[in-house]
Amino acid sequence: MLFDDLSPILDLARTLRRARNLAFFTLAALLAQPQLVAEDSGPVSFSRQPKSAYRQIKLIFEARGELKMNEDGRRVRRVPLEARGDLLFDERLLENSDQRQRMLRSYEEVDVRLKIGDGQLKPQLSKPARLVQVQQSADRAALLVRSPHGPLTRDELDLVRIHGDSVTWDNLLPDGPIAIDQTWLIEHPVLAQFLLLDAITEGEVKGRLQSVEADVALLEISGSISGAIGGVATEVDLRAKLNYDLAARQLSWLALTIKENRTIGHAEPGLEVTSRLRIAAKPLVDSPRLTDKALDGLPTDPLDPAADVLRFQSPKGKYEIYHDPRWRMMVDRSNVTIFRFVDRGDLIAQCNVSSLDRAPAGKQLPIEAFRDGVRETLGERLQQFVEVSTSQGERGYRVHRVVAAGTVSELPIHWVYYHITAPDGRRASVVFTLEAPLVERFGGGDRTLVNAFRFAESE
Repeated sequence: MLFDDLSPILDLARTLRRARNLAFFTLAALLAQPQLVAEDSGPVSFSRQPKSAYRQIKLIFEARGELKMNEDGRRVRRVPLEARGDLLFDERLLENSDQRQRMLRSYEEVDVRLKIGDGQLKPQLSKPARLVQVQQSADRAALLVRSPHGPLTRDELDLVRIHGDSVTWDNLLPDGPIAIDQTWLIEHPVLAQFLLLDAITEGEVKGRLQSVEADVALLEISGSISGAIGGVATEVDLRAKLNYDLAARQLSWLALTIKENRTIGHAEPGLEVTSRLRIAAKPLVDSPRLTDKALDGLPTDPLDPAADVLRFQSPKGKYEIYHDPRWRMMVDRSNVTIFRFVDRGDLIAQCNVSSLDRAPAGKQLPIEAFRDGVRETLGERLQQFVEVSTSQGERGYRVHRVVAAGTVSELPIHWVYYHITAPDGRRASVVFTLEAPLVERFGGGDRTLVNAFRFAESE
């Protein structure tokens, strides 16, 4: 597919940020497994109703491997990857029913360090994003993570939405009583949610009750699967050890090792990485940051999957966009930001967003002048204008919209040009490019994004 103005070299700093999600973010073993004394036991049952609604979780991770990048579409370049992280947070169980499991989480410590090639990054979690709600659906098809304070950025989501999330742990347990050395098969939807995959196509992962020691059941999980994330194929080898506290009725310790080989996608690099994660969980009587009094006035109702949005802020803080998570930022520069819309692994559209010089006071660009500018830009590629219109958007924005059809290398292309002007003269350009056969599938994706465009209240 051909798109205008797409740089062949992706911005390295942005690749570092995206690596948090792609590398599965996992980690290092600073938490030692408790030393326990074995005891004889009959069949063991595992409750999914913990005694305490509150717990504290300490998570430590590390990952090593390579990113696979293909910027020019021809040669695959491999870049060394290292990631380390240390997270501490409290959780409160809000709902635990057949319909869904839902909890609120307050982060106290977030220390994550990334190294790719010679570049290094230490991502941060903003204060509002340190309070998040995590929800698991009954069909185990989605793991939603949002902040009651408002939409997260992609970077913030990558920091708090990680594989092995504690909200998914109970699904790993066997449904009925099992004896020592007995195994059980873990369902594909459970594994997909645990590993943040879209789907699993084949493979098998089993759990086994290893022993019961000092009122703690020791379990292990192992296997290999093939699946997809973002429509991109991946292969995962999984090994884990878990401790289940029979008295507290919850998992208290988890050690996880993952080897993953993921192919390159339209908006994400591929990877070959080995990740290790250690988690210790302990019950709490309560958490001061998660009490009813601390949450007073904040929305904590069940999350609506259809309302999932992320927030993007321009490099110089001139504007914000609230967007569908399927939009992936590819290039982030002072003069242009480039997004790609990837749906189930298919590249649907590209969007270029740029700030323009402020218009003189009281003057507006005529729609005719904007249309003529589009004609000049497209040149011989233009075949016809499909629509030329002007509307008054939210916040008093004046929005010109020009839809054009044409061809590039005999491929039918659909362009949608927007010119947005605020009452104070601030302006922006938003351009969508997609293949003509994908217009129906894209639907009103351009209008949705432009309607969510906001100039910053203060630059």
